[in-house]
Amino acid sequence: LEYSLKHDGYYELIREVRRTGYNINQLLKIANARGLLDAPLLRKSLEENRAAERMLWQAFQEGR
Repeated sequence: LEYSLKHDGYYELIREVRRTGYNINQLLKIANARGLLDAPLLRKSLEENRAAERMLWQAFQEGR
């Protein structure tokens, strides 16, 4: 069964992953400025988010 990620909501999915990454980044900036949160944990979450975005992009490229 062949399918295209483009037609299965790829763009919507990548937009949501990027939006999540943006929100994590904003929290990280606030955490650094105020010393309120566990900044290393947020950095790790941001790295994982970016890795997920790269994996989605690779899957999209392979599915073209």
